[in-house]
Amino acid sequence: MPAPTPFRAYGENSATFLIFQALAMKSGALADVFLANLKNFGDGKKFRGEKLTEPEIWLFPNFGKGSGFGEPDVLILAGKYVFWIEVETTINCQKRLPSLRNTLLQLWRFRLFQDALSRSAKARLGSRRIVGRTLSNNHIERPAEVRLKGHGVLQAIRNKLKKASEDGRHHYVLFTVNKPKGEGGDGRPYAKVLADELQGLGDGYRKALPRLDAKHCWYAYWHGDIESTFNDAEGPRLILSDSYVRIKKS
Repeated sequence: MPAPTPFRAYGENSATFLIFQALAMKSGALADVFLANLKNFGDGKKFRGEKLTEPEIWLFPNFGKGSGFGEPDVLILAGKYVFWIEVETTINCQKRLPSLRNTLLQLWRFRLFQDALSRSAKARLGSRRIVGRTLSNNHIERPAEVRLKGHGVLQAIRNKLKKASEDGRHHYVLFTVNKPKGEGGDGRPYAKVLADELQGLGDGYRKALPRLDAKHCWYAYWHGDIESTFNDAEGPRLILSDSYVRIKKS
């Protein structure tokens, strides 16, 4: 009998797919393993919410490039909650803070889109659109919009996203495959680094834009954190190193 064909996946998108596919396949894992292990920016306390029912995972939903709002890596809807997730290979707490700030900027963009979703669609150029403000890679504020017609994701979940805005149950997650590097090297735990950098990103300008509040921001990492909890339970296992290969060595 021939040996199985080796299966190798490369980069953050592949890791994202493998992890969240595994979480979806194992009953209860999304709520009981992933969401239950989210830790808050600032104090590191774990997420505690109401019972999370009927969870859905959306990978790489595109809400418009160029003049649009961007593309989260993962969008989780569970009960009345929505979680916007940005996935990174790792975060360096000491040497790559500019890279961390760019990641936090992406979370802020999701917050701005969530704010736009809380308002009624507008008729523009012959179609109904979600209209709001976002930020460029150069941190410049700009208008943004995405058309509703033909947008399968928004047509399916727009009402749930809007409801999450009304209830204040929208959350933003920085998820890394590997444990953050340099944690505590300057005396600050990872949770404090994230809160400080988020505060610095928003200080002093764009006061008219909705803030990305640390109380709505969470972090987690797979290796050394969620992986052991996931693989201790019965059901599908995921040893990411067996199939996931980084594009670059670090």
